[in-house]
Amino acid sequence: MYELLAFGISFNDGPSIRNAQVAEYLPHWLQGEPDHELELDVEHVTHGGVHKWEEHFFISVGGLDPEGWVDSLREQRERTAGGIVAVHERWRNSDLSFEELYRTELEAFGRTLLEVYVAETRRREEAIEQGIVDLEILLPSSVSRLVETIHHVLHAEGVPDEELWTKTIEFLQPETLEHIPYVRIGCMLYAALARKAQAGQVRPPSRGMVNDVQVVSALLPYCDAMFLDNEMAGLLGEEPVRTSLDFGTCIFSWNTRDRFLEYLDEIREAVPDEHVELVATVYGPEWNTPYTTLYQRAHGRGEGEEEAQPEPEA
Repeated sequence: MYELLAFGISFNDGPSIRNAQVAEYLPHWLQGEPDHELELDVEHVTHGGVHKWEEHFFISVGGLDPEGWVDSLREQRERTAGGIVAVHERWRNSDLSFEELYRTELEAFGRTLLEVYVAETRRREEAIEQGIVDLEILLPSSVSRLVETIHHVLHAEGVPDEELWTKTIEFLQPETLEHIPYVRIGCMLYAALARKAQAGQVRPPSRGMVNDVQVVSALLPYCDAMFLDNEMAGLLGEEPVRTSLDFGTCIFSWNTRDRFLEYLDEIREAVPDEHVELVATVYGPEWNTPYTTLYQRAHGRGEGEEEAQPEPEA
């Protein structure tokens, strides 16, 4: 459904976007340019041409996900939910300022990255020694890929092998990491959640909040607009988050849905008639007919049965 609605265009996954930002920023940091601003071009983080004419047809192949991936994803979400509950309790008992909370998150990012990388490396080595074939252990995780990206860039920039880890640790400090948009956004959002807990919010973040933070951290700088749930939109609208994470992205949610529809109308009204006519010429007169049948439940019809009527469109 997402592929169809987006004409086959998709964003790269979050870790890949994060690693690309690190790979772009790291050489400038080595050259003594810590304030270098990244070129946040949506064309660099998407598959397909965002600003190009699309083909009339595109072919998509599904069913390639590993067996049991749904159960694995559910288990991961449960573990994450348990972890966020514990963190929420720690936040409630904290008296740190927002800036201190933000710095704490930055420090935790670098420290946790190194700890997880070391633990994964040890598990991988033990599995190889014992002859265990487990792809989840043997294949590099997103953490390993980030560390490897840092080492690759450092090596390409002429840093000697014996200095790779020293430079890596130096790079993974708060004053450097906050120049990486993915990291800055995520840490700001967690600091905002911590502040709500300090203010007396008893309910911990939902089990989907960690995923929401990761998605927003990856995509916010590249979007003209995002439609989010009310909680996430509220976090992005608070100070100093709103000012610190101003990438020019319009934020909408269910609470501001009327304004969102107005925003879409404004875009449509700004398109010249000549362009609309050209689109209709290329893609046919039904180019703007929504794919509402995607939301209809398919009903089979056995022998002697009357044909089921389609459900009302959403």
